[in-house]
Amino acid sequence: MTPVTEAIDKLRLEIGDLDPDNQLYDDDQLRYFLDQEPNVLLAAANVCEALARRLAPQFDFKWKDQSFSRSQASKAYRELARDLRARAMASAGGAPWSGGRSVARKEALAGEADRVQGSFARDQFSNR
Repeated sequence: MTPVTEAIDKLRLEIGDLDPDNQLYDDDQLRYFLDQEPNVLLAAANVCEALARRLAPQFDFKWKDQSFSRSQASKAYRELARDLRARAMASAGGAPWSGGRSVARKEALAGEADRVQGSFARDQFSNR
């Protein structure tokens, strides 16, 4: 197995485009996505969203005793895009955060001498 070092190869790996004889997008098209978004995971998410849009017109149908669920491909690429975005955010430190949940921490911060003062005040916009 050869190491995956090129951004386009990483992009193909993330979206599951591994068959060189049946590529979902050619290299120039994938370069476009990488030019728009240099982060490979976010670029891969954009590719998956584009694939979901491209596959959206496909529909499910039955023919004789067989059933074809072609709409599932669009749904799968939308879900993959969501997962790739979540991975990109987690790797970039973009996890959700909330402040003001601890009274003790608030009081400790209020006691710091070099603390930046807020730019808003209570009743700042009241008409008195």
